[in-house]
Amino acid sequence: MEYENNLNWSFENQIEAFRDSWPDAYAFLQTLSDNRRGFWLSTVLNAHSYYKDAFIAHVTLRKNEMELSPRPNGPISQQTQNESDILFCKIDSLILRHGGLAKGWGDYPFDGGVYVLSRPAPGAFFDDLIKTIEEGYRGLSEKRGRVVTCPTDGGRGNR
Repeated sequence: MEYENNLNWSFENQIEAFRDSWPDAYAFLQTLSDNRRGFWLSTVLNAHSYYKDAFIAHVTLRKNEMELSPRPNGPISQQTQNESDILFCKIDSLILRHGGLAKGWGDYPFDGGVYVLSRPAPGAFFDDLIKTIEEGYRGLSEKRGRVVTCPTDGGRGNR
């Protein structure tokens, strides 16, 4: 299967606006559209992020802010499956490990919904998001056909 971005000009301009204002987020978004690595984005208004044949996240960009949600905004690409758990099962611990709560750039949603990341979320955090997606997908390919569940959500009722 070939992976190809389908980005509208508005979302491309939103990504480009991050180049100077939030370079670490800009690099993350560039990776999310790197077809050679298996990542691709598809937009109507905001974007669905995919890794190979897996839907990963719904991405919304605002000035100095990025929202990531495990819930698609409308139908996902027909050749994919919703596998957002490979990222969202671990995002809480990544935010905590990189100081997002203490430094105020990341927070946990209480309903399993939208994660709001703001500047100055560091490049190392975004690098770990990419690694989590790639490693989670490798594990998922071995388990295809079985349900992938999040281990625990700390009682918050997420996912």
